[in-house]
Amino acid sequence: MEVAPILDMLSPRSTLVLSGIAMLTLSAIVVACGGATTSGISGPGSDGGTGGSDGGTASDGSVSPSGCPESMPAAGTSCDKPGATCEYGGQGPLLLCSTLAQCQTQGGGAGSWTVTPADAKCIATPTQNPSSCPKAFGDVPTGAKCPAGNALGTASCVYPEGMCGCESCYEPSDGSLGNQSQEWKCDPYPMPGDGCPSPRPEIGSACPKEGQSCFYGGGCGTPIPFSAIACQSGAWTPEAVGLDCAILTCGK
Repeated sequence: MEVAPILDMLSPRSTLVLSGIAMLTLSAIVVACGGATTSGISGPGSDGGTGGSDGGTASDGSVSPSGCPESMPAAGTSCDKPGATCEYGGQGPLLLCSTLAQCQTQGGGAGSWTVTPADAKCIATPTQNPSSCPKAFGDVPTGAKCPAGNALGTASCVYPEGMCGCESCYEPSDGSLGNQSQEWKCDPYPMPGDGCPSPRPEIGSACPKEGQSCFYGGGCGTPIPFSAIACQSGAWTPEAVGLDCAILTCGK
């Protein structure tokens, strides 16, 4: 699957000389969106939520090829596939605010499950939006300056159509680099295409087409968890994608 044509569907923006590559990896996602790792099950998503798959059920009805149980395991219980990462719950087409279970070992001993629920401040539905978010996706003044002193991130407002927020940009001043500001930006939920499932399947759940890659948007400041996934060894796994990010010019 080619990522570039999908990225072209996102809103074009003028860029300045500061740029970099954003690698979407599992560790980055856990830091950005995950809550504290616990020895018990708690927090948003711990009840299984409304995930987009059956939790990784294989043909025998127990676990997926990745080693993920059908139901979320209890923290501290034993596991037999070190490195397995399993996702449960989440809301909407991108499974926002899901819970992760990882099979970890210490000192070469037996593996045990570590459970990381979503952060308590994670926003998954419009009812959780901050009061400074417009009521509807169509009401967001895309490209306009954000209110001074706002605390909104780049994806702090969640709607059925997509995610919006305040993105940093630079104000041109006398033809040179100006002061940093913020403006409204929205990213509609993209269609994954190429036969990719929608909603996004849970990480660790069984997949039918080996080698298939699916991109679900995000990157460059938009914290969409597991926005790129691939079917590997019969299970959906996170996939790293290089994105050419840049500092933006306001109003472009």
